[in-house]
Amino acid sequence: MALATAPIGTTEKERDLLRKALMNAGTSHVAIIPESRAAAIGAGMDLALSQAQMLLDIGDGVTEMAVFRGGRIIYHATVHIACSDFQRAVRSTILARHRVQLEDASVEKLTHVISSMQSEQESNLELFNMCGIDVAQGKRINCCVNKRDVVNAIEPVLMKFTVMIVNFLKKLPDKIYYETLESGITLTGGGACIAGMDKFIASRTNIKVIVAIDPLHAVINGARQSLNYWIGKKEHWENFTSPKLTALR
Repeated sequence: MALATAPIGTTEKERDLLRKALMNAGTSHVAIIPESRAAAIGAGMDLALSQAQMLLDIGDGVTEMAVFRGGRIIYHATVHIACSDFQRAVRSTILARHRVQLEDASVEKLTHVISSMQSEQESNLELFNMCGIDVAQGKRINCCVNKRDVVNAIEPVLMKFTVMIVNFLKKLPDKIYYETLESGITLTGGGACIAGMDKFIASRTNIKVIVAIDPLHAVINGARQSLNYWIGKKEHWENFTSPKLTALR
């Protein structure tokens, strides 16, 4: 038996291909649950609550938003802006300004300037000493990166990202929106690990944002918990069908 997760926006055809691949690998039964559901379980959300709760899972290439109520996903949306977009903005800016290709670890470190973007007291004149490859000479060098350049690179992407979240919230029915306002937004995925991301989203949505414990592994932890619960419950596997979900566009 196998339990797999798939992005919430995948089609039935795509899930069938995944199911067939697992069956061909030798498993007797396959269940596929939305990654957002697995992330919510891994984050410790009580999905049985009758009050609406929202999950925001910021992955590498895709961000998924899902509202849960009474054990079901009642609204969802997929945003094609995520961690890789913030990193790409930083990498291309430094490459254009310094002709240096930064290492992945350095780019990830620079995205944490988001933590200071809400504070007017923070200075944008700070310099960061980073390692990278000089694209002209092809050798490893150190370069000083201006914090203002990093902020200018990330800000447009971050603003577009938060506008999409706000638009999703605006499309929710009033009752669901106010329940979400009360319960807050749970943040998972790699984006939850970027310092200041939670506070920035909270400031733009006026909703409290809770970073999950171990947000990076929320999906795998939730999938593991789901599988452990389903082991020995044959009827779950035989009767399982993918839920019909309501997308907000």
